Amino acid sequence: MRKIFAVLAALICCLSVWTSVPAAQAFTLDKEDGEYSIQVELEGGSGKASVTSPTLITVKNGEVTADIQWSSSNYDYMIVDGKKYLPVNEEGTNSEFQIPVTIMDESMPVIADTTAMSVPHEIEYTLTFASDSITSGKQAAPGQQIIYLAVVVAAGVVVVILTKKYEEENNSYAAECRNGSFPDSLRKRIRCRKRERYQYQFGADLRSQYGINICRRVFCGLL
Repeated sequence: MRKIFAVLAALICCLSVWTSVPAAQAFTLDKEDGEYSIQVELEGGSGKASVTSPTLITVKNGEVTADIQWSSSNYDYMIVDGKKYLPVNEEGTNSEFQIPVTIMDESMPVIADTTAMSVPHEIEYTLTFASDSITSGKQAAPGQQIIYLAVVVAAGVVVVILTKKYEEENNSYAAECRNGSFPDSLRKRIRCRKRERYQYQFGADLRSQYGINICRRVFCGLL
């Protein structure tokens, strides 16, 4: 009888301890709903794979979903907290997943299945999201930044070429304009009139004024 009471007492103690332990709280981020950019670090595996950083996260009601883009197209699913996630990328592009973020500033364990080997193989990784790197909106990836820079440089080259072309065209009949012997071409006569007007308004150096006009045409077209 005493043994029965002892067993019951032990069960009651265990039950009271178990009920006193608070339930695990799901990770939430104190940010307004929207898209943000964040730095993410990948560790694990052979060290050959990588993920795009910074990456995009989406916050909705405090819950965070991260867009993870791999450096390979050979990943066919990921597992986070025991749940499987399938890729969202188009066929032929690098594997991309939208997965929940369960923790920040600490290693978040994930599993990614690769088909690069003769037999599909699940590989354990960790992702670390740096909360102090969060910025609003999408940030241009390094490759996109290079493209933007190339576009700006190309636009600058176009401006220089067109400015020089305008200058050469005007210099070719500048003497005729100054002497009052207008060319036969209607277009050239109009150009002479414009040249006279620019000289009156901006002085004899027309290069800067033509450059301003070309800049307006080129860059206003890009914006």
